[in-house]
Amino acid sequence: MASLVTEEIDHVLKDDGTPWPFALNTGDRTVYADTLTDLAAELIPGYAELPDSYDGDVDAFIARVHAASMIANRSQAQLIAATEWFDLAAANEEVATALLAPRGQATNQYAGNWDGPVPLVLVSTDYAPYTDVPLPTGDVSFIDPTDEQTFIHSLADLYGYDLMVHPG
Repeated sequence: MASLVTEEIDHVLKDDGTPWPFALNTGDRTVYADTLTDLAAELIPGYAELPDSYDGDVDAFIARVHAASMIANRSQAQLIAATEWFDLAAANEEVATALLAPRGQATNQYAGNWDGPVPLVLVSTDYAPYTDVPLPTGDVSFIDPTDEQTFIHSLADLYGYDLMVHPG
């Protein structure tokens, strides 16, 4: 496993002169990596130490779900706080529950078309096919921890990160 984290955005070659296969630019730093697993390891504490085995794969999935849940909860709180005109205390129970229900626990999932006052940030594994609750539609963003590729792509979409893949 190899990766490089830097504030430079033009460091595209490894020490041996070959390009890094993957790079994720978050705006304030760029993470270069040999694999998507290496990228995920830079984003999820303890991920790099998981064994390369069936049990390790299960633990990696659980770690991605946990990370996605934490990120979704934090992002939802930031969206609520950034919407100055929205008064959470005055919101009805359906809106308050949808906005404040903990992500990643498959409880109190919102179902239907969301057109609430603040966009929803949800974890895809709280919904079908992982549960019986269909994915909601509308002003909703999903963090998808299904695998490393969907996890990283969904974070890039949510935060506007640049994910770069070197061909070859």
